[in-house]
Amino acid sequence: MEGYKRDEVHNAYEKQVNYIDKMYLRDIKKEMFECSAKCCENKTASVEEVNYCVEKCSAKYQESHNYCINEFNNYQHRLQRCVSECNDAAKDKLGAQTSSAEVEAASKMFEDCARTCIDKHVQLLPQFAKNVQEVLSQKMGKNKVKPG
Repeated sequence: MEGYKRDEVHNAYEKQVNYIDKMYLRDIKKEMFECSAKCCENKTASVEEVNYCVEKCSAKYQESHNYCINEFNNYQHRLQRCVSECNDAAKDKLGAQTSSAEVEAASKMFEDCARTCIDKHVQLLPQFAKNVQEVLSQKMGKNKVKPG
């Protein structure tokens, strides 16, 4: 797969990840730290009580962070599956004894198919990220969804 296509999908992906981190996860993380600091201010609480309080404070962030990781991993796996199917289709075109022209044709077929997969998944990324943002907005009780 050509480097510029790999860079294109990587840059589009990173742009969405960074936006979601800055606009959603950091606010949730800040809330978690502020809540945890309040737990530690209670000088009459036992170690167990403080630890439990801190654990409760981190639950929303952990849930949101895990959700994001899972969703973005699913997106990456979808793209990988698409490219793997291209690879399988190209390999299926080759026989036991193939000429260099057939290998070249299969290679071109793979490149064209992989390029199509990347283009399709780059186009899907804004809507995918918007869906993630909607879930995070609900968790935060805010309406910050960036238009696709």
